[in-house]
Amino acid sequence: MIVGYWSDGLNGMSETLKACRDAGIAGPLFGTETSSSKESSDGINVDDVDVQSSRTPHPPRSLLALPPLARFLNAYLTGLNELRRCLLPGAFPSIRLAHSKLIADAKMALQANERAALTPGLRGEATKLREAAANMKAEFDKCVEPYMQISLEAALGSFDYAIAEADKARVEAEKKAAVLAAEKARVDAEERAKAEAEELAARLKAEAETAAAEAAIAQMKVEEEEHSIEERESTEVQSD
Repeated sequence: MIVGYWSDGLNGMSETLKACRDAGIAGPLFGTETSSSKESSDGINVDDVDVQSSRTPHPPRSLLALPPLARFLNAYLTGLNELRRCLLPGAFPSIRLAHSKLIADAKMALQANERAALTPGLRGEATKLREAAANMKAEFDKCVEPYMQISLEAALGSFDYAIAEADKARVEAEKKAAVLAAEKARVDAEERAKAEAEELAARLKAEAETAAAEAAIAQMKVEEEEHSIEERESTEVQSD
């Protein structure tokens, strides 16, 4: 039953991706994370995508922008909810094996979708289809797979593992945020330095042009005075 939910979720995602590629439409692959999206203690809901989490951590809100992944995760969490009704310690190995297979199959499906989207001659909204394929593959690796692992361990009662993984994810997120902030600060500093250098160069150029103009005017005045003196001297010589 549990694996059935998981298989249905994977098949549904694969069929949606193929149908969108064949039709050349990308609309069903994109959603929005807006204030109209509802969140409750059982998970998140956007349009017809209801991601259930029960006692597991809340699903990543970034999935609201990718409905096929959200539906896939919804099916996965539904299977976990069923697991809690008939959880036996002896079933742990087979459940972990099925989980690993699901992760591998989902990655293969997303990779196949990306390759198909990159095929020349893709009709319709090719650019958006390729963007969606890349986004879903990246989001699965970054958010969905770690979240699924945490959810599985929480469902099996391994709360220490889930907490440790959540803390590790938080630390990694903070590190990435710090790196991004440092990079932004560096870029901003470079842009300010460049702007200041350009401003200084423009000011020096203007001052040089002004000085050159003043020098030219002064030279003209000197030449005019010399010419005037020569004319007076010539007039005096003629008078003598």
